[in-house]
Amino acid sequence: MNDCPIIHPEKKTGKSKMNNNLLIISYLKRKLTKTQCNFACPFLNKTGRGTEFLTYNKSIMKEKWIKWVTQLQSIAQAGLTFAENQYDIDRYQQISDLTVDILHNYTEVSYEKIKDLFANETGYQTPKVDVRAAVIKNQKILLVKERVDSKWAMPGGWADVNSTVRESAVRECFEEAGAIVSTRRVIAIHLASRHNDPLSPYTIYKIIVECELIENSFRENTETLNSGFFSLSDLPELSIERTTREQIELCFEAQKQKLFETIFD
Repeated sequence: MNDCPIIHPEKKTGKSKMNNNLLIISYLKRKLTKTQCNFACPFLNKTGRGTEFLTYNKSIMKEKWIKWVTQLQSIAQAGLTFAENQYDIDRYQQISDLTVDILHNYTEVSYEKIKDLFANETGYQTPKVDVRAAVIKNQKILLVKERVDSKWAMPGGWADVNSTVRESAVRECFEEAGAIVSTRRVIAIHLASRHNDPLSPYTIYKIIVECELIENSFRENTETLNSGFFSLSDLPELSIERTTREQIELCFEAQKQKLFETIFD
């Protein structure tokens, strides 16, 4: 699974970066109420009476600012696909470039990587699909140690084109854990931004599939460092962008029940 840029909405930027966004701040201050502006602008407020930080609720801002940026990018991407007038195409391209610039200025991710990951698609923008396999045996769940952060998660990753959810779960188990499994049922379909941190510039549907282990033998690969079975009381440090404790608890709860209704947002 390709890693998405990590978002830091509370990051304070330097004066040079802040100046690039004065027009954005000015626009927001004209269009929003004072209360809304407090939530919308975690930037420096240049008032002529000195420099001060606008107050804002971090928990609300964390969700809202990235939603606004992704919505702008979605509008720009659709516009670039369907617009016929060159003037409109140029304006949509400027909006797309602005979203990349905002993410670059307020995260620790390079401009080139953001443009490659976030603004590289064409056509109408749709959610990405992350498939995770829940393999439980003897009251322990199969987890893999991610190479990218050395933390643990259920086997999984982006669904491939021309591949079903079932095929994706089986493939990810084999590639990341050396496990051969059969699928049973879908436990949950989560909107990742409501369950996993940090927030991603993509809208992601995380599909958790209950699987039954047939056999497993970990083999060296490019995505994971190790695999193992863990009880709920002895979980290792989790890669919460991929798997949270609450999602693992849900998998254990589903495994106990012969009939389990899929949970979806």
